[in-house]
Amino acid sequence: KFCLAFLVLMFLACSGGGGGHHTPSSKDITSFSIEINNVRYNGTVGTNTITVQVPYGTDRSSLTPTIAVSPGASVVPASLVAQDFTSDVTYTVTAQDGTTTKVYTVTVTWAPNTAADITGFTILGINGTIGATTVTLQVPFWMSITALTPTIAVSPGATVVPASLVAQNFTSDVTYTVTAQDGVTQKIYTVTVTAAAAPT
Repeated sequence: KFCLAFLVLMFLACSGGGGGHHTPSSKDITSFSIEINNVRYNGTVGTNTITVQVPYGTDRSSLTPTIAVSPGASVVPASLVAQDFTSDVTYTVTAQDGTTTKVYTVTVTWAPNTAADITGFTILGINGTIGATTVTLQVPFWMSITALTPTIAVSPGATVVPASLVAQNFTSDVTYTVTAQDGVTQKIYTVTVTAAAAPT
């Protein structure tokens, strides 16, 4: 019985009490995440690369990652230390035995923009008034509104149909559809152009 108990204890000691298998030379980043406004964004860990996607417009100049590595290993820069991720950042993991290292390149990118707004609408230097889903603009009384060419600005990465700099007949309302950078979110604007009343 004593021998059996001794063998069981030896087995548990060698196996780490049933924990995950690792060796003193293991040198991996096992998880990498960034928390922004109480939301955690998990990175995709590859062989030597990590990619993290954060919300569009996030200030990437000072983000604090939470990093897990192989048992006993260390990582530089360390976990919970803020970094400037406007460009790639390299992380070096040193194994528990201190003799082997592995370098990861971390890339943090913005998710596609979901904004689908008309931010500017101008005809011949006259700025339109932009509402939630409307644009109104008044041109001089002498100007024909049958073929006017608007200059349209939209949210970054978005597209608009009809396009900017394409002439339109504004004798009746014209609808413009803005599609966000994500390719899914859309907003429809109704554009009304009128001519000012002629002086009497």
